[in-house]
Parts: sequence; C-alpha cells; structure tokens
Amino acid sequence: MKELLRYIQDLPHITVNIRNHSYPVHVYGNGAIPLLSVGIGSHLQMTLPESLLNTFTIYSTDLYWIASQHREQSIQLTMSDIIDDLLEVLSQLKLSKCLIAGFSCFGLLALEAAKRRDARIKGAVMISTPPG
Repeated sequence: MKELLRYIQDLPHITVNIRNHSYPVHVYGNGAIPLLSVGIGSHLQMTLPESLLNTFTIYSTDLYWIASQHREQSIQLTMSDIIDDLLEVLSQLKLSKCLIAGFSCFGLLALEAAKRRDARIKGAVMISTPPG
C-alpha cells in the first residue's frame, strides 16, 4: 500500500486551491479533448488504454475524498458547493470545451455540473452511475 501511495504522489500533477486547501490534479495523455475526471482520481491512470490517452488529455482529481488530502477541520458541503468547486477547478486549469467524467456516485456530480449549462462543459460521462 505504501508503494502505491508513493507512486500516486509521484505522478505528474497540477495543484489547485479550493476552499483554502491545495489538491493535486493528475494529468494523463496528450489528446485534443480535455476531460476532467472526478472521484476516480489517481487510480484512473492504471486502467486507461493507450487509445484514450491519445484522444483525451485527462485531468483527474479526488478533491476532498482522498485520504492523503484529509482536512484537519471537517467541512459540510452541499451538492451545489461541490459543483461550484469543480467549476473552480476548470477555471484554475483554464479548461474549456471539456467533458466531465465521474464513476459511480461521482457521475451524478458530472451530470449536475453539465446541467448548469456552463459554456466550458460540453458533456458528462457517467460510469457505473446509479439512477439518481
């Protein structure tokens, strides 16, 4: 487990600041289409086929849901707060015309972010997401 955590920490990443806390956003691929992946995080890189990495540039973050990003003070967030934070990640990364992807319950976040009609978001990808 320690080796996996060290591997994840060594992945190339960009740091974003959300609610006065820094979070890594890992970057994979070199494709023309930007894709923000939330909730799959650093484990995503281990499962992607080469063809996806040639089509998309994937920005992957878990924000406040990863143990290494544990916050000293707990915070209460609404769905709207979390979506605001995802949109702030887009702003800090200067992403436009991107897709947002989420696995399981994070797919609902991707869908709700896309429903905001933000011009930067061109679609949502929901993977194994239950009906909401």
